[in-house]
Amino acid sequence: MDNKIGFTLAEVLITLGVIGVVAAMTMPVLIQNHREKVTVTRLKKVYSTLSQALVAAINEDGTPDLWDSYQYELDEDDDGINGESAGTYTRFHVGNLVKQLKVAKDCGYSSNGCFIRDGYKNLGGKKERDFETLNNRYYKLVLSDGTTVAIEGYEPKKDVFDEQQERSYGEIWVDINGKSLPNVVGKDVFLFLYTNARVVPYGYNKTDKSLKDLGCTTSSNGGGANCTAWVLVNENMDYLHCDDLSWKGKTSCK
Repeated sequence: MDNKIGFTLAEVLITLGVIGVVAAMTMPVLIQNHREKVTVTRLKKVYSTLSQALVAAINEDGTPDLWDSYQYELDEDDDGINGESAGTYTRFHVGNLVKQLKVAKDCGYSSNGCFIRDGYKNLGGKKERDFETLNNRYYKLVLSDGTTVAIEGYEPKKDVFDEQQERSYGEIWVDINGKSLPNVVGKDVFLFLYTNARVVPYGYNKTDKSLKDLGCTTSSNGGGANCTAWVLVNENMDYLHCDDLSWKGKTSCK
């Protein structure tokens, strides 16, 4: 009679248990890596969409410095937002840019449900601005792919943007997955600026500093806005996992 070699039930159960433990340890990492890759892809798509819209707006209406302006009143309740006091302010209107985007919901300068209320935070865990209540200042909309966008035109008298003398005429905040979590700047919320010629990811002109100095690590108690340029250039979000990254040094945790 031939001897048949096999596994006992105990051996099978032990093997399955080991596989389960390994899976439990590795699956969260794999899921997180996948989510971050999806975020990078979505942010690149949004960047392309905004850049194309700005080019179209310039071709149709001229550069942003020629766009119409409007005035709004900042209430006492909003005093201190971005360093402004209550009073009357003049901004460039952003309608020229908005009309070039594929919009699913247009909330304008009002609280019409494009953004969540009181839910945004920065990488350091502190409360971020509430776009839904900053009316007359941010033009809010939802794009056809579900991205929520808040656009602010800057003051006509604002100084130049940076040392390259390239002035920005407004800022664009995007939440790449709408109202879904985590609603954190640097994780699914990112900031762009637009000049007379292009849309630029925030942080692009600060490549002489470490990410920790830029507030772009979870341990730096920073804002996370400067992470936008990093994600697009380096195509990773490793600043969420290690603190020693820099533009001119280590660009990934590996």
